[in-house]
Amino acid sequence: MELNKENMRKIRELILFTALLIVVLWKYEEVLEVLGYVGHLIFPFLLGGAIAFVLNVPMNFIERHLFTEKVRKNKVADKLARPVSLLSVLCIVVGVLTVVIFGVVPQLVNTFGNLGQSITQFIPHAQAWGEKRSFMETRRLSN
Repeated sequence: MELNKENMRKIRELILFTALLIVVLWKYEEVLEVLGYVGHLIFPFLLGGAIAFVLNVPMNFIERHLFTEKVRKNKVADKLARPVSLLSVLCIVVGVLTVVIFGVVPQLVNTFGNLGQSITQFIPHAQAWGEKRSFMETRRLSN
């Protein structure tokens, strides 16, 4: 193996990678703590990007269909197309969330309440069935 500039660079990179790997494995708790801190810093940006990515699809749809080429010839309408589309999408999202919160969540609470009552009524029946089954099994074994 020749020790030219390219090979020396590769050796340097390999040594640096090995040293970094040893430090990460040796001080993994501190590394995880730093990664957690960085994750907490980056999370709001990732969440905002995800929300923007999801809202962009319906916003473009509304912008395309509400503001056609005829409407966009007007400068004021062209400048208002994006904000109005965004406001429309936000109103739709708030409306859907309102329907879910006030429509679905109370039904879920009601369902879980009924389930809890059914379970409390079922437990004595299950205990009686288990005792009967145990008694019959004990009786069968004693014969």
